[in-house]
Amino acid sequence: KKLTACLQGQQGVDADKRSKKLPLTTLAQCLMEGSAVLGDDSLLGKMLRLCGEAEDKLAQELIHFELQVERDVIEPLFVLAEVEIPNIQKQRKHLAKLVLDMDSSRTRTSSRLTCTILWPKK
Repeated sequence: KKLTACLQGQQGVDADKRSKKLPLTTLAQCLMEGSAVLGDDSLLGKMLRLCGEAEDKLAQELIHFELQVERDVIEPLFVLAEVEIPNIQKQRKHLAKLVLDMDSSRTRTSSRLTCTILWPKK
């Protein structure tokens, strides 16, 4: 849960929806709109367009990275935390019970052997 909070986009949503909610994408759109208003004739307009394209590429890379982290790190950890660890804990409890049963059986067997040795049947 803490890892998913670190992601800037929403978890489990496709790339297009993530892109719309990302601040980098919004900034890129604003820069592109500003460049359209100023036009490519002005130096500032060209600079805004260039920066907008760069921000858009950064946003796409961030989305790609977050999808990859979600697929390669978060989902396996979720399966580990939600499925594997409870199974391991259940198996440990069962093993502890079996060990106790084995110890009590061993004690009973040992005491029977002791009784048999001390008081042999006639």
